Amino acid sequence: MSTSTSGRRRPRTSSRHRRTNAARIPSEMNNMRDSVLDGAGDIKRAVGHATGRVLGSFKRARTRARRRAADNLQTVRDAALGYIGERKSQAQNAEASLERRIRRQPLTSVLVAAGAGFLMGALWHRRR
Repeated sequence: MSTSTSGRRRPRTSSRHRRTNAARIPSEMNNMRDSVLDGAGDIKRAVGHATGRVLGSFKRARTRARRRAADNLQTVRDAALGYIGERKSQAQNAEASLERRIRRQPLTSVLVAAGAGFLMGALWHRRR
């Protein structure tokens, strides 16, 4: 019997037994390599599948975000057009009202316009 590094005795193996073990090592290494390669292939497929699911999720989220943005833009556009339409109608009503007043009281309208022009001229001249 030979002594191991731990001080314990190991039974001696015959040279034939050592040769058989030595012949098995390359085969076992090949088996381990094949197992590692199979495992790596499984991991690669799993990562590819997970990546596909994540990309699909991102695409769906992007589509939903675009749809919401388009809907919100349309809502803002409709509100702006409504506001513009209301203000246009108010301006037209004010114009019609002013025109009626000028037709009913032309002298008063001319005097008011002259007074406003005089005030604006005085203010503008003062600032210079």
